[in-house]
Amino acid sequence: MPSDKKLLFVISFILLTGMINPGISISGSSQHGRQDKNRSKQTDSLQILDSLVNEYRISNNRISISYARKAVGLAGRINSPELLVKAYILMGMSFTPSEKDSSYIYYNKALNLAIEENLERQKSGILFNIALLYNDACNNKTALVFLDSALRIAELNHDYQYISNIYLVLGNVKYEMKDVSGARLMYQKGYRIAKANSLYRQMGVALGNLASYEKNPRSAFNMQKEALGMLEYCKGAEQEKANILVNIGYDHANPDSAIYYYKSALLLVKNCNLPEIEMGTYNNMAYSYLEKGDIKFARSCLIDHAIPVALKGNNQDWLSTLYDSYADILMESGEYKEAATYQKKALESRTEADLKTASGQVRLLAALFDMKSKDRELFIQHIQLQQIKLWLIIAVLVILIILSGIIWLAQRNRMKLQRQNIVAARRIIGMEEDQKGRTARELHDITGQFVLSITDQIAKIDFPDPDIKNQLIEKIEDTRQSLRVLSHKMNKVMVEQSSFEELVFGLCEDIHKLTGLQIDLELPEEQRVFSQEIVLHSFRIIQELLMNAGKYVKEGQVRIRVKVIKNLLQISYIDNGPGFDPAMVKGKGMGIMNIYERARLLNGKVNLSSLPGSGSSWEIIIPLSIKQA
Repeated sequence: MPSDKKLLFVISFILLTGMINPGISISGSSQHGRQDKNRSKQTDSLQILDSLVNEYRISNNRISISYARKAVGLAGRINSPELLVKAYILMGMSFTPSEKDSSYIYYNKALNLAIEENLERQKSGILFNIALLYNDACNNKTALVFLDSALRIAELNHDYQYISNIYLVLGNVKYEMKDVSGARLMYQKGYRIAKANSLYRQMGVALGNLASYEKNPRSAFNMQKEALGMLEYCKGAEQEKANILVNIGYDHANPDSAIYYYKSALLLVKNCNLPEIEMGTYNNMAYSYLEKGDIKFARSCLIDHAIPVALKGNNQDWLSTLYDSYADILMESGEYKEAATYQKKALESRTEADLKTASGQVRLLAALFDMKSKDRELFIQHIQLQQIKLWLIIAVLVILIILSGIIWLAQRNRMKLQRQNIVAARRIIGMEEDQKGRTARELHDITGQFVLSITDQIAKIDFPDPDIKNQLIEKIEDTRQSLRVLSHKMNKVMVEQSSFEELVFGLCEDIHKLTGLQIDLELPEEQRVFSQEIVLHSFRIIQELLMNAGKYVKEGQVRIRVKVIKNLLQISYIDNGPGFDPAMVKGKGMGIMNIYERARLLNGKVNLSSLPGSGSSWEIIIPLSIKQA
């Protein structure tokens, strides 16, 4: 079984809205004065509806939405802006799991009313939840802006629970943006705030996240156990505790120990209706049983447990993962035709899941754009009532436009040429990446089906020596795995999920296996975190160099040196191949042109030295703090 498929799923810590809003207190007095007995009863009813919304928000979303609607109607009858804001927040919370576009509409209503009535304490929670929606819409920059605003309001109000929660979510956002050091700093800040104010739930979540940064397995395990201890003080923290238990199991090399922690996690979520944790845990457990050689229990984890849960919830994303895992189990047991069937099912489910996700993203983005448009209309109406200020602003803008025009005219030719070059380069690179992605998918699908067919045919042949058959099957499987890994490295999404060092090292191994090319690789001893753009283009440059070497150098040797000196990434390549005349191929070879264009996109420099019969050498220098064009 290939090592990259040993344990497919790891449950990371994700602070859900329900955890961040552990119940909205509605028992305070209205800002409009005293309350009579009837008003007090209505407020108590609203408090009950608040609890019901949070109770059913995940397990039965439709019921949660109906309770939230009742809360809005009741708050309207009480005629309290403060309570109506809180009821709108409940509506937003109830719609978050299923209809994020509707959720944003109600959070926006709550924010507008809070601004109108000057309800400062409510603004922090509203901005926080809006930030989460922007994060779901893959707009991390706007999410950070809203989180920063929420943090400043929470600090003014000394709301330490929200301050800690905001830091923890900031850690999640920075982690998604590949800012690993920034994410760790945010988790540490969230932990310190929680510890100073005895917020055990936040302390547990922060420690669970920080454990993933520990290089010493024993230290990481101790932090995870401490996090579990913190969460024992918290009612309804089954999800967070289950996440930690799954991560502990994942980190254990011993499959029996891993299975023990997975079973402990399943006991916690048994009656909590957390299907994704349940599916992920059974998926991990299947691989642990497979590692033990227990095919029967590995099958049972998926067929009897995980896959039925995914089918019941029509979760195509998880179905794709689970079908792919089950295909691995079938491969391990020699059922190649059945494995091919489940690989095809996995591909179909992945396509449907991607379409569903895209549809949800479009609806959410449309809602965000619609609200922005409405806000802009209100802003224009407000400006029209202040004509004097308007004309002053117009006068200033005219002056600025004239000054900008003078500057622009002076630089127009240079900027125009630069833009054309950059646009052309990005178009070429974009077309190449799209083609690589399509080729990777086709290579993955065709290779899997072809190898399975060949393996099945070989299995039916009666060889005089069984060892020869087994060796032949193993060689075919090794080739399939090498092609599969290579196809992953052709896919931009797969490239962005790995570090630069891992990608280059793996690429050299793959090229060596496929071509026999001898590669002398030297990477920096200390790993550095580069931007996604630098990782992608630098990796593609090295990939292009090695692919050319695989075609032309053949029996020769290649030496690659990657260094980080000050603020520069230096890539040196030397081979003893046949060489060529750079003047004869410049502008003609697509591969060589791509090397120059990718370096240009990174504001880098390329030096090529080659002569026929004397090998080739490349020197690529890339600044690590590039300006986005």
